[in-house]
Amino acid sequence: MIKSLFSFCLVITIVVAGTKNTRSPVVHKSSVLFEQRLSQISNNEFYITNYGVYGHNVSSAGAGWFWPRGSARAYIYGQSIWFGAKKRNLYDTVKVVSVGYNPNSGASWFAPGSVVDGMRVLPDTDPRAKKYYMYVGTDFSSEGKNTKNGSLPDWPLRWKNSSKQPGKDGYYGDYLSDSTERAQYPPVFISDEDMFCIYKDTDTLRNPEYKPNTGYPLGLDIQQTVYSWGSGPSKDFVYLIYNVINKSGDTLRECYLAPAGDSDIGSSTNDHNSFYSNDSILNLAFQFTENEGGYIGVIGFDFLESPVVKTSADSLLIFQRTGRAKNVGSQIGLTTFRNWGIDNDPPNGPARYDFMAAGVRDGDTGPGDKRLLMATGPFTMAPNDTARVVVCVLVAPGKGNPISGDVQTNGYLDSLVALDKYAQLVYDNDFQIPMYVQDETLAPKVFSLAQNYPNPFNPETEIRFTTGVSSHVSLKVYNVLGQLVATLKNEYLKAGEYSVQWNAQTLTGSHAASGMYVYRLEAGSLVESKKMILLR
Repeated sequence: MIKSLFSFCLVITIVVAGTKNTRSPVVHKSSVLFEQRLSQISNNEFYITNYGVYGHNVSSAGAGWFWPRGSARAYIYGQSIWFGAKKRNLYDTVKVVSVGYNPNSGASWFAPGSVVDGMRVLPDTDPRAKKYYMYVGTDFSSEGKNTKNGSLPDWPLRWKNSSKQPGKDGYYGDYLSDSTERAQYPPVFISDEDMFCIYKDTDTLRNPEYKPNTGYPLGLDIQQTVYSWGSGPSKDFVYLIYNVINKSGDTLRECYLAPAGDSDIGSSTNDHNSFYSNDSILNLAFQFTENEGGYIGVIGFDFLESPVVKTSADSLLIFQRTGRAKNVGSQIGLTTFRNWGIDNDPPNGPARYDFMAAGVRDGDTGPGDKRLLMATGPFTMAPNDTARVVVCVLVAPGKGNPISGDVQTNGYLDSLVALDKYAQLVYDNDFQIPMYVQDETLAPKVFSLAQNYPNPFNPETEIRFTTGVSSHVSLKVYNVLGQLVATLKNEYLKAGEYSVQWNAQTLTGSHAASGMYVYRLEAGSLVESKKMILLR
Protein backbone atom coordinates (compact mmCIF):
# COMPACT_ATOMS: atom_id res chain seq x y z
CA MET A 1 0.00 0.00 0.00
CA ILE A 2 1.08 3.60 -0.40
CA LYS A 3 2.09 5.80 2.50
CA SER A 4 0.59 9.08 1.35
CA LEU A 5 -2.66 9.29 -0.55
CA PHE A 6 -2.49 13.10 -0.35
CA SER A 7 0.71 13.34 -2.38
CA PHE A 8 -0.69 10.86 -4.89
CA CYS A 9 -3.76 13.01 -5.51
CA LEU A 10 -1.63 16.09 -6.02
CA VAL A 11 0.49 14.49 -8.71
CA ILE A 12 -1.91 12.60 -10.98
CA THR A 13 -4.75 14.01 -13.07
CA ILE A 14 -7.11 11.38 -14.44
CA VAL A 15 -9.75 11.25 -17.17
CA VAL A 16 -11.26 7.86 -16.38
CA ALA A 17 -14.40 6.19 -15.19
CA GLY A 18 -14.83 3.04 -13.13
CA THR A 19 -13.83 2.21 -9.56
CA LYS A 20 -12.59 -0.73 -7.55
CA ASN A 21 -16.17 -1.51 -6.50
CA THR A 22 -17.64 -1.63 -10.01
CA ARG A 23 -14.40 -2.75 -11.73
CA SER A 24 -15.90 -1.77 -15.08
CA PRO A 25 -14.01 -0.83 -18.24
CA VAL A 26 -13.25 2.82 -18.85
CA VAL A 27 -15.44 4.47 -21.45
CA HIS A 28 -13.36 6.22 -24.12
CA LYS A 29 -13.68 9.94 -24.60
CA SER A 30 -13.13 11.54 -28.00
CA SER A 31 -9.54 12.18 -26.92
CA VAL A 32 -7.61 11.09 -23.87
CA LEU A 33 -4.99 12.50 -21.52
CA PHE A 34 -4.46 9.95 -18.74
CA GLU A 35 -6.48 6.79 -19.18
CA GLN A 36 -7.05 3.56 -17.30
CA ARG A 37 -8.53 0.30 -18.63
CA LEU A 38 -9.54 -3.03 -17.14
CA SER A 39 -8.54 -6.30 -18.81
CA GLN A 40 -11.45 -8.42 -20.08
CA ILE A 41 -10.03 -11.85 -20.98
CA SER A 42 -7.28 -13.19 -18.71
CA ASN A 43 -7.88 -14.96 -15.40
CA ASN A 44 -5.66 -12.14 -14.10
CA GLU A 45 -8.08 -9.21 -13.91
CA PHE A 46 -5.98 -6.06 -13.92
CA TYR A 47 -6.08 -2.31 -14.45
CA ILE A 48 -3.53 -0.73 -16.76
CA THR A 49 -2.90 2.87 -17.81
CA ASN A 50 -1.57 4.52 -20.94
CA TYR A 51 1.43 5.82 -18.97
CA GLY A 52 2.86 2.55 -17.70
CA VAL A 53 1.18 1.85 -14.34
CA TYR A 54 -0.41 -1.58 -14.02
CA GLY A 55 -2.05 -3.45 -11.15
CA HIS A 56 -3.23 -0.19 -9.56
CA ASN A 57 -6.75 1.23 -9.67
CA VAL A 58 -5.75 4.86 -10.08
CA SER A 59 -9.32 6.15 -9.92
CA SER A 60 -9.89 4.70 -6.44
CA ALA A 61 -6.24 4.70 -5.27
CA GLY A 62 -6.51 0.99 -4.52
CA ALA A 63 -5.25 -2.42 -5.54
CA GLY A 64 -5.71 -3.25 -9.20
CA TRP A 65 -4.64 -6.84 -9.95
CA PHE A 66 -7.08 -9.61 -9.01
CA TRP A 67 -6.89 -13.39 -9.32
CA PRO A 68 -8.88 -15.36 -10.24
CA ARG A 69 -11.08 -13.12 -12.36
CA GLY A 70 -14.21 -11.98 -10.56
CA SER A 71 -12.94 -12.91 -7.09
CA ALA A 72 -11.91 -9.37 -5.97
CA ARG A 73 -8.84 -10.99 -4.35
CA ALA A 74 -6.00 -8.54 -4.86
CA TYR A 75 -2.41 -9.59 -5.66
CA ILE A 76 -0.82 -6.30 -6.79
CA TYR A 77 -1.31 -2.83 -5.36
CA GLY A 78 0.66 -1.07 -8.09
CA GLN A 79 3.68 -1.55 -10.36
CA SER A 80 5.52 -0.15 -13.35
CA ILE A 81 9.17 0.11 -14.41
CA TRP A 82 12.12 2.15 -13.19
CA PHE A 83 14.85 3.11 -15.64
CA GLY A 84 18.22 4.21 -14.29
CA ALA A 85 21.32 5.54 -16.06
CA LYS A 86 24.47 7.52 -15.56
CA LYS A 87 24.31 10.77 -17.43
CA ARG A 88 26.90 13.49 -17.89
CA ASN A 89 25.81 17.06 -17.12
CA LEU A 90 27.78 20.31 -17.16
CA TYR A 91 29.90 19.41 -14.15
CA ASP A 92 30.06 15.64 -13.56
CA THR A 93 28.29 12.32 -14.05
CA VAL A 94 24.99 11.93 -12.21
CA LYS A 95 22.86 8.90 -11.36
CA VAL A 96 19.32 9.37 -12.66
CA VAL A 97 16.25 7.12 -12.29
CA SER A 98 12.92 7.71 -14.06
CA VAL A 99 10.14 6.27 -11.90
CA GLY A 100 7.07 4.68 -13.49
CA TYR A 101 5.45 3.93 -10.13
CA ASN A 102 6.58 5.15 -6.73
CA PRO A 103 5.34 2.68 -4.10
CA ASN A 104 5.77 5.33 -1.43
CA SER A 105 3.31 7.80 -2.99
CA GLY A 106 1.59 6.01 -5.89
CA ALA A 107 2.91 8.65 -8.29
CA SER A 108 4.16 8.05 -11.82
CA TRP A 109 6.61 10.38 -13.55
CA PHE A 110 5.70 9.06 -16.99
CA ALA A 111 3.16 10.70 -19.30
CA PRO A 112 1.25 9.51 -22.39
CA GLY A 113 2.83 10.37 -25.71
CA SER A 114 6.10 10.35 -27.64
CA VAL A 115 9.02 12.73 -27.39
CA VAL A 116 8.64 13.44 -31.12
CA ASP A 117 5.47 15.38 -30.26
CA GLY A 118 7.18 17.45 -27.58
CA MET A 119 8.47 17.09 -24.04
CA ARG A 120 5.16 17.91 -22.33
CA VAL A 121 1.86 16.08 -22.43
CA LEU A 122 -0.21 17.20 -25.39
CA PRO A 123 -3.31 19.20 -24.47
CA ASP A 124 -6.58 17.34 -24.82
CA THR A 125 -7.55 19.70 -27.64
CA ASP A 126 -4.53 18.73 -29.77
CA PRO A 127 -5.62 16.17 -32.43
CA ARG A 128 -2.34 14.29 -31.95
CA ALA A 129 -3.37 13.34 -28.40
CA LYS A 130 -5.81 10.77 -29.80
CA LYS A 131 -2.87 8.58 -30.88
CA TYR A 132 -1.84 8.00 -27.28
CA TYR A 133 -4.90 6.43 -25.75
CA MET A 134 -4.81 2.93 -24.25
CA TYR A 135 -5.28 0.54 -27.19
CA VAL A 136 -7.08 -2.66 -26.10
CA GLY A 137 -7.40 -5.36 -28.74
CA THR A 138 -10.89 -6.46 -27.73
CA ASP A 139 -12.15 -2.99 -28.83
CA PHE A 140 -11.08 -3.66 -32.42
CA SER A 141 -12.37 -5.59 -35.40
CA SER A 142 -10.16 -8.02 -37.31
CA GLU A 143 -9.52 -5.14 -39.75
CA GLY A 144 -8.11 -3.02 -36.90
CA LYS A 145 -11.07 -0.63 -36.58
CA ASN A 146 -12.13 0.59 -33.13
CA THR A 147 -15.67 -0.76 -32.75
CA LYS A 148 -16.26 0.98 -29.41
CA ASN A 149 -15.38 4.50 -30.54
CA GLY A 150 -14.92 5.13 -34.25
CA SER A 151 -13.52 8.62 -33.67
CA LEU A 152 -10.31 7.15 -32.26
CA PRO A 153 -7.40 5.96 -34.42
CA ASP A 154 -7.13 2.40 -35.72
CA TRP A 155 -4.99 -0.34 -34.17
CA PRO A 156 -1.34 0.89 -34.35
CA LEU A 157 0.64 -2.36 -34.87
CA ARG A 158 0.72 -3.32 -38.54
CA TRP A 159 2.23 -5.91 -40.86
CA LYS A 160 4.43 -3.52 -42.81
CA ASN A 161 7.44 -5.77 -43.40
CA SER A 162 6.23 -8.14 -46.11
CA SER A 163 9.41 -10.23 -45.87
CA LYS A 164 8.40 -11.38 -42.37
CA GLN A 165 5.47 -13.29 -40.94
CA PRO A 166 3.83 -11.87 -37.79
CA GLY A 167 4.28 -14.19 -34.84
CA LYS A 168 7.34 -15.81 -36.43
CA ASP A 169 11.05 -15.32 -35.80
CA GLY A 170 10.59 -12.44 -33.38
CA TYR A 171 8.41 -10.26 -35.61
CA TYR A 172 5.25 -8.88 -34.01
CA GLY A 173 4.40 -6.04 -36.37
CA ASP A 174 5.58 -2.44 -36.69
CA TYR A 175 4.25 0.53 -34.77
CA LEU A 176 2.94 3.15 -37.20
CA SER A 177 2.66 6.60 -35.68
CA ASP A 178 0.82 8.05 -38.66
CA SER A 179 -2.85 7.14 -38.20
CA THR A 180 -3.58 7.43 -41.94
CA GLU A 181 -0.71 5.06 -42.84
CA ARG A 182 -2.19 2.31 -40.70
CA ALA A 183 -5.00 1.67 -43.17
CA GLN A 184 -2.44 0.57 -45.78
CA TYR A 185 -1.31 -2.54 -43.86
CA PRO A 186 -3.06 -5.41 -42.07
CA PRO A 187 -3.28 -5.19 -38.25
CA VAL A 188 -1.22 -7.57 -36.12
CA PHE A 189 -2.81 -9.26 -33.10
CA ILE A 190 -0.88 -11.95 -31.21
CA SER A 191 -2.95 -12.98 -28.15
CA ASP A 192 -6.60 -13.09 -27.11
CA GLU A 193 -6.28 -9.55 -25.73
CA ASP A 194 -3.38 -7.42 -26.96
CA MET A 195 -2.84 -3.98 -25.42
CA PHE A 196 -0.57 -1.16 -26.54
CA CYS A 197 0.46 2.32 -25.43
CA ILE A 198 3.34 4.80 -25.69
CA TYR A 199 4.59 7.03 -22.90
CA LYS A 200 7.63 9.18 -22.09
CA ASP A 201 9.63 10.48 -19.15
CA THR A 202 10.20 14.02 -20.44
CA ASP A 203 7.35 15.98 -18.84
CA THR A 204 9.26 17.30 -15.84
CA LEU A 205 6.08 18.77 -14.33
CA ARG A 206 5.26 15.20 -13.29
CA ASN A 207 8.63 14.68 -11.60
CA PRO A 208 8.55 16.04 -8.02
CA GLU A 209 12.35 15.67 -7.78
CA TYR A 210 13.14 17.64 -10.92
CA LYS A 211 15.79 20.34 -10.65
CA PRO A 212 17.90 21.87 -13.44
CA ASN A 213 21.28 20.24 -14.11
CA THR A 214 20.39 17.05 -12.21
CA GLY A 215 20.23 14.87 -15.34
CA TYR A 216 16.44 14.83 -15.64
CA PRO A 217 14.79 13.94 -17.88
CA LEU A 218 16.55 10.97 -19.43
CA GLY A 219 14.65 11.45 -22.70
CA LEU A 220 12.92 8.08 -23.09
CA ASP A 221 10.06 6.81 -25.23
CA ILE A 222 8.54 3.56 -23.94
CA GLN A 223 6.43 1.42 -26.27
CA GLN A 224 4.55 -1.10 -24.12
CA THR A 225 2.69 -4.15 -25.43
CA VAL A 226 0.69 -6.62 -23.33
CA TYR A 227 -0.34 -10.16 -24.33
CA SER A 228 -2.89 -12.27 -22.43
CA TRP A 229 -5.19 -15.24 -23.07
CA GLY A 230 -8.49 -16.47 -21.67
CA SER A 231 -8.17 -20.28 -21.69
CA GLY A 232 -5.82 -23.11 -20.86
CA PRO A 233 -2.74 -22.66 -18.68
CA SER A 234 -1.97 -19.38 -20.46
CA LYS A 235 -4.98 -17.67 -18.87
CA ASP A 236 -2.94 -17.38 -15.66
CA PHE A 237 -0.02 -15.36 -17.04
CA VAL A 238 0.42 -11.99 -18.74
CA TYR A 239 3.38 -10.78 -20.82
CA LEU A 240 4.52 -7.15 -20.65
CA ILE A 241 6.90 -6.16 -23.45
CA TYR A 242 8.87 -2.93 -23.15
CA ASN A 243 10.74 -1.27 -26.01
CA VAL A 244 12.61 1.62 -24.39
CA ILE A 245 14.03 4.09 -26.93
CA ASN A 246 16.71 6.65 -26.13
CA LYS A 247 15.42 9.90 -27.67
CA SER A 248 17.75 12.16 -25.69
CA GLY A 249 20.59 12.70 -28.17
CA ASP A 250 23.02 11.64 -25.40
CA THR A 251 24.63 8.29 -24.69
CA LEU A 252 23.11 6.77 -21.56
CA ARG A 253 25.68 4.72 -19.65
CA GLU A 254 25.42 1.86 -17.17
CA CYS A 255 21.64 1.64 -17.68
CA TYR A 256 19.31 -0.51 -15.58
CA LEU A 257 15.67 -1.39 -16.22
CA ALA A 258 13.52 -2.84 -13.48
CA PRO A 259 9.88 -3.76 -12.92
CA ALA A 260 9.26 -2.33 -9.45
CA GLY A 261 6.32 -1.86 -7.14
CA ASP A 262 4.08 -3.13 -4.40
CA SER A 263 2.56 -6.62 -4.65
CA ASP A 264 0.15 -6.69 -1.72
CA ILE A 265 -1.67 -10.02 -1.45
CA GLY A 266 -4.84 -9.45 0.56
CA SER A 267 -3.74 -7.81 3.77
CA SER A 268 -0.44 -6.04 3.17
CA THR A 269 1.25 -6.93 6.45
CA ASN A 270 1.96 -10.65 6.11
CA ASP A 271 3.56 -11.07 2.69
CA HIS A 272 6.85 -12.81 1.85
CA ASN A 273 8.86 -12.46 -1.34
CA SER A 274 12.15 -13.79 -2.62
CA PHE A 275 14.18 -14.81 -5.64
CA TYR A 276 13.68 -18.44 -6.70
CA SER A 277 17.11 -19.96 -6.21
CA ASN A 278 16.45 -23.64 -6.98
CA ASP A 279 16.73 -23.30 -10.75
CA SER A 280 19.50 -21.12 -12.15
CA ILE A 281 17.85 -21.07 -15.59
CA LEU A 282 14.73 -19.27 -14.35
CA ASN A 283 14.88 -15.52 -13.64
CA LEU A 284 11.92 -15.93 -11.29
CA ALA A 285 10.85 -13.94 -8.24
CA PHE A 286 7.75 -14.77 -6.21
CA GLN A 287 5.49 -13.50 -3.44
CA PHE A 288 3.00 -15.28 -1.20
CA THR A 289 0.96 -14.53 1.91
CA GLU A 290 0.76 -16.36 5.20
CA ASN A 291 -2.38 -18.46 5.80
CA GLU A 292 -4.84 -15.84 4.59
CA GLY A 293 -8.23 -17.33 3.78
CA GLY A 294 -9.02 -17.39 0.06
CA TYR A 295 -5.60 -16.14 -1.03
CA ILE A 296 -4.18 -19.44 -2.23
CA GLY A 297 -2.15 -18.05 -5.12
CA VAL A 298 1.54 -17.32 -5.44
CA ILE A 299 2.43 -14.46 -7.77
CA GLY A 300 5.59 -14.67 -9.84
CA PHE A 301 7.62 -12.30 -12.01
CA ASP A 302 10.07 -13.56 -14.61
CA PHE A 303 12.53 -11.87 -16.96
CA LEU A 304 12.09 -13.74 -20.24
CA GLU A 305 14.08 -11.30 -22.34
CA SER A 306 16.61 -8.61 -21.47
CA PRO A 307 19.05 -6.35 -23.36
CA VAL A 308 22.20 -7.89 -24.79
CA VAL A 309 25.73 -7.09 -23.69
CA LYS A 310 27.08 -4.71 -26.33
CA THR A 311 30.58 -3.88 -25.10
CA SER A 312 33.40 -5.60 -23.25
CA ALA A 313 33.25 -2.74 -20.73
CA ASP A 314 29.62 -3.63 -19.91
CA SER A 315 30.60 -7.32 -19.70
CA LEU A 316 33.29 -6.47 -17.16
CA LEU A 317 30.89 -4.30 -15.14
CA ILE A 318 28.33 -7.11 -14.96
CA PHE A 319 30.99 -9.50 -13.67
CA GLN A 320 32.27 -6.98 -11.12
CA ARG A 321 28.80 -6.29 -9.75
CA THR A 322 27.28 -9.76 -9.82
CA GLY A 323 30.16 -12.25 -10.07
CA ARG A 324 28.47 -13.70 -13.18
CA ALA A 325 30.21 -13.77 -16.56
CA LYS A 326 28.22 -12.47 -19.55
CA ASN A 327 29.84 -12.41 -22.97
CA VAL A 328 29.27 -9.70 -25.57
CA GLY A 329 26.16 -10.62 -27.58
CA SER A 330 24.46 -12.59 -24.80
CA GLN A 331 21.40 -11.45 -22.88
CA ILE A 332 22.15 -9.85 -19.54
CA GLY A 333 19.30 -11.51 -17.65
CA LEU A 334 18.33 -10.64 -14.10
CA THR A 335 21.22 -9.09 -12.19
CA THR A 336 19.49 -7.65 -9.09
CA PHE A 337 16.48 -8.71 -7.01
CA ARG A 338 15.49 -6.47 -4.10
CA ASN A 339 13.02 -7.19 -1.32
CA TRP A 340 12.29 -4.39 1.13
CA GLY A 341 9.69 -3.09 3.56
CA ILE A 342 7.46 -0.05 3.38
CA ASP A 343 9.71 2.06 5.62
CA ASN A 344 12.85 1.57 3.53
CA ASP A 345 11.96 3.04 0.14
CA PRO A 346 15.03 4.59 -1.58
CA PRO A 347 14.51 8.36 -1.14
CA ASN A 348 16.07 9.85 -4.30
CA GLY A 349 17.61 9.18 -7.71
CA PRO A 350 21.15 8.24 -6.64
CA ALA A 351 19.79 5.96 -3.91
CA ARG A 352 17.39 4.27 -6.33
CA TYR A 353 20.17 3.79 -8.87
CA ASP A 354 22.49 2.17 -6.31
CA PHE A 355 19.57 0.00 -5.18
CA MET A 356 19.02 -1.26 -8.74
CA ALA A 357 22.74 -1.72 -9.42
CA ALA A 358 23.54 -3.63 -6.21
CA GLY A 359 23.96 -6.98 -8.03
CA VAL A 360 22.36 -8.94 -5.15
CA ARG A 361 19.45 -11.38 -4.99
CA ASP A 362 17.61 -10.88 -1.73
CA GLY A 363 16.01 -13.84 0.02
CA ASP A 364 12.91 -13.95 2.20
CA THR A 365 13.32 -11.63 5.19
CA GLY A 366 10.04 -12.52 6.88
CA PRO A 367 6.47 -11.22 6.66
CA GLY A 368 5.58 -7.58 6.13
CA ASP A 369 4.31 -4.96 3.70
CA LYS A 370 6.85 -5.80 1.00
CA ARG A 371 8.00 -4.22 -2.22
CA LEU A 372 10.03 -5.96 -4.89
CA LEU A 373 12.30 -4.93 -7.74
CA MET A 374 13.92 -7.01 -10.50
CA ALA A 375 16.65 -5.26 -12.47
CA THR A 376 18.64 -6.07 -15.58
CA GLY A 377 21.82 -4.18 -16.45
CA PRO A 378 24.20 -2.53 -16.88
CA PHE A 379 23.93 -1.76 -20.59
CA THR A 380 24.78 1.20 -22.81
CA MET A 381 22.27 3.09 -24.96
CA ALA A 382 23.49 5.34 -27.76
CA PRO A 383 21.03 7.89 -29.19
CA ASN A 384 18.03 6.13 -30.81
CA ASP A 385 19.05 2.73 -29.38
CA THR A 386 16.21 0.47 -28.21
CA ALA A 387 16.39 -1.75 -25.14
CA ARG A 388 13.81 -4.56 -25.23
CA VAL A 389 12.62 -6.37 -22.12
CA VAL A 390 9.91 -9.04 -21.73
CA VAL A 391 8.46 -9.66 -18.27
CA CYS A 392 5.91 -12.34 -17.40
CA VAL A 393 3.51 -11.88 -14.47
CA LEU A 394 1.90 -15.16 -13.41
CA VAL A 395 -0.25 -16.51 -10.59
CA ALA A 396 -0.64 -20.16 -9.61
CA PRO A 397 -2.03 -21.92 -6.53
CA GLY A 398 0.46 -22.83 -3.81
CA LYS A 399 0.72 -26.44 -2.68
CA GLY A 400 0.30 -27.11 1.04
CA ASN A 401 1.16 -24.77 3.90
CA PRO A 402 3.44 -21.86 2.89
CA ILE A 403 4.97 -21.50 6.35
CA SER A 404 5.62 -25.21 6.92
CA GLY A 405 9.29 -25.40 6.05
CA ASP A 406 11.11 -23.69 3.20
CA VAL A 407 8.85 -22.88 0.24
CA GLN A 408 11.86 -23.18 -2.04
CA THR A 409 12.06 -26.91 -1.29
CA ASN A 410 8.77 -28.09 0.29
CA GLY A 411 6.79 -28.20 -2.97
CA TYR A 412 4.73 -25.08 -2.27
CA LEU A 413 6.00 -23.41 -5.45
CA ASP A 414 5.69 -26.41 -7.77
CA SER A 415 2.63 -25.12 -9.65
CA LEU A 416 4.17 -21.67 -10.08
CA VAL A 417 7.44 -23.10 -11.39
CA ALA A 418 5.60 -25.41 -13.81
CA LEU A 419 3.51 -22.49 -15.08
CA ASP A 420 6.63 -20.36 -15.46
CA LYS A 421 8.31 -23.04 -17.56
CA TYR A 422 5.22 -23.23 -19.73
CA ALA A 423 5.24 -19.41 -20.10
CA GLN A 424 8.90 -19.65 -21.15
CA LEU A 425 7.97 -22.28 -23.73
CA VAL A 426 5.21 -20.05 -25.18
CA TYR A 427 7.63 -17.12 -25.30
CA ASP A 428 10.24 -19.30 -27.05
CA ASN A 429 7.55 -20.18 -29.60
CA ASP A 430 6.98 -16.49 -30.52
CA PHE A 431 4.02 -16.25 -28.12
CA GLN A 432 2.16 -18.98 -30.00
CA ILE A 433 0.10 -21.30 -27.78
CA PRO A 434 0.76 -25.00 -28.55
CA MET A 435 -2.10 -26.22 -30.72
CA TYR A 436 -3.03 -29.22 -28.61
CA VAL A 437 -2.52 -27.54 -25.23
CA GLN A 438 -5.72 -25.53 -24.84
CA ASP A 439 -6.82 -26.56 -21.37
CA GLU A 440 -5.37 -27.56 -18.02
CA THR A 441 -5.87 -31.30 -18.50
CA LEU A 442 -3.43 -31.32 -21.41
CA ALA A 443 -0.81 -29.11 -19.80
CA PRO A 444 1.40 -31.98 -18.54
CA LYS A 445 1.84 -33.13 -22.15
CA VAL A 446 3.66 -29.95 -23.12
CA PHE A 447 7.12 -31.28 -22.24
CA SER A 448 7.87 -34.73 -20.91
CA LEU A 449 10.59 -37.37 -20.94
CA ALA A 450 9.54 -40.96 -20.29
CA GLN A 451 11.54 -43.63 -18.52
CA ASN A 452 13.36 -45.78 -21.03
CA TYR A 453 12.03 -49.29 -21.70
CA PRO A 454 13.23 -51.86 -21.01
CA ASN A 455 15.33 -50.78 -18.03
CA PRO A 456 17.77 -52.35 -17.26
CA PHE A 457 18.43 -53.20 -20.91
CA ASN A 458 20.68 -55.20 -23.22
CA PRO A 459 21.42 -54.57 -26.00
CA GLU A 460 18.82 -51.91 -26.92
CA THR A 461 16.29 -49.61 -25.23
CA GLU A 462 13.57 -47.15 -26.30
CA ILE A 463 13.29 -43.55 -25.08
CA ARG A 464 10.05 -41.60 -25.62
CA PHE A 465 9.59 -37.84 -25.23
CA THR A 466 7.04 -35.12 -25.99
CA THR A 467 7.54 -31.49 -26.99
CA GLY A 468 4.68 -28.98 -26.92
CA VAL A 469 6.04 -26.56 -29.50
CA SER A 470 8.40 -26.64 -32.45
CA SER A 471 11.95 -26.02 -31.24
CA HIS A 472 15.53 -27.25 -31.38
CA VAL A 473 15.72 -30.52 -29.44
CA SER A 474 18.71 -32.44 -28.16
CA LEU A 475 18.68 -35.85 -26.51
CA LYS A 476 22.07 -36.97 -25.23
CA VAL A 477 23.49 -39.78 -23.11
CA TYR A 478 26.17 -39.20 -20.44
CA ASN A 479 28.12 -41.49 -18.15
CA VAL A 480 28.18 -40.99 -14.37
CA LEU A 481 31.25 -38.74 -14.75
CA GLY A 482 29.26 -36.33 -16.90
CA GLN A 483 31.09 -37.25 -20.10
CA LEU A 484 29.09 -37.33 -23.34
CA VAL A 485 28.59 -40.89 -24.57
CA ALA A 486 26.04 -40.57 -27.38
CA THR A 487 23.91 -37.99 -29.17
CA LEU A 488 20.51 -39.43 -30.09
CA LYS A 489 18.82 -36.23 -31.32
CA ASN A 490 20.19 -32.78 -32.11
CA GLU A 491 17.85 -31.07 -34.55
CA TYR A 492 14.79 -28.87 -34.98
CA LEU A 493 11.59 -30.85 -34.33
CA LYS A 494 7.93 -29.96 -34.67
CA ALA A 495 5.65 -30.29 -31.64
CA GLY A 496 4.69 -33.91 -31.03
CA GLU A 497 5.58 -37.27 -29.51
CA TYR A 498 8.84 -38.99 -30.46
CA SER A 499 10.57 -42.31 -29.91
CA VAL A 500 14.32 -43.00 -30.15
CA GLN A 501 16.20 -46.30 -29.94
CA TRP A 502 19.65 -46.54 -28.36
CA ASN A 503 21.69 -49.64 -29.11
CA ALA A 504 24.39 -48.75 -26.57
CA GLN A 505 26.75 -47.50 -29.26
CA THR A 506 29.02 -44.61 -28.30
CA LEU A 507 30.20 -41.57 -30.28
CA THR A 508 33.30 -43.49 -31.34
CA GLY A 509 31.28 -46.45 -32.62
CA SER A 510 32.30 -48.78 -29.78
CA HIS A 511 29.88 -50.55 -27.43
CA ALA A 512 29.17 -48.87 -24.11
CA ALA A 513 30.23 -50.74 -20.99
CA SER A 514 27.80 -52.02 -18.38
CA GLY A 515 26.74 -49.43 -15.84
CA MET A 516 24.47 -46.47 -15.11
CA TYR A 517 23.90 -43.72 -17.70
CA VAL A 518 21.99 -40.43 -17.72
CA TYR A 519 19.94 -39.35 -20.70
CA ARG A 520 19.12 -35.64 -20.95
CA LEU A 521 16.44 -33.94 -23.06
CA GLU A 522 16.63 -30.21 -23.89
CA ALA A 523 13.90 -28.35 -25.81
CA GLY A 524 14.18 -24.56 -25.82
CA SER A 525 14.77 -23.55 -22.21
CA LEU A 526 13.31 -26.79 -20.79
CA VAL A 527 15.53 -29.58 -19.52
CA GLU A 528 14.79 -33.02 -18.05
CA SER A 529 17.06 -35.98 -17.23
CA LYS A 530 16.57 -39.61 -16.24
CA LYS A 531 18.81 -42.57 -15.37
CA MET A 532 19.07 -45.95 -17.10
CA ILE A 533 21.14 -49.09 -16.58
CA LEU A 534 22.94 -51.15 -19.21
CA LEU A 535 23.59 -54.78 -18.23
CA ARG A 536 25.75 -56.92 -20.47
